[in-house]
Amino acid sequence: MELTTQQQTMAFFWAFLLGAALEIVYFAMIILRTASPPGKIAVFVGDTLYMLFVALLNFLFAVSQTEGKIRLYVIFAECLSFGLLYFTVGRWLKQLFASLVSAAMGAIHRFNAGIYGFWTGFAAKLRRFGTKNNKNEKK
Repeated sequence: MELTTQQQTMAFFWAFLLGAALEIVYFAMIILRTASPPGKIAVFVGDTLYMLFVALLNFLFAVSQTEGKIRLYVIFAECLSFGLLYFTVGRWLKQLFASLVSAAMGAIHRFNAGIYGFWTGFAAKLRRFGTKNNKNEKK
């Protein structure tokens, strides 16, 4: 039995939304990578798990929306929405997030430098105080 035009249109629409949702999940992975850069093995494992997740969702989508058949317009809709988000909004959000991470790291660095400077100065005063007391005791 073939799908009606309405069913095909709805499948295209839902595939478009599925591609957008998959881009949001991928963007969340990018944010995690930016915040704390993982090693090569962690990137490989993360990408592999993401691809398995995408494959599972595509399988479930094909079973539920297109009677288990692979339809090119569904794949096209997913790729189209993923690409549109990745190359437009995703690129802008990555730049925004990178600048926010950079600003936060700068603030943390300045805060740590202030604390380090305070404790360094405090330790120097303690050393001077200790050497003055040792000189007075030796006399």
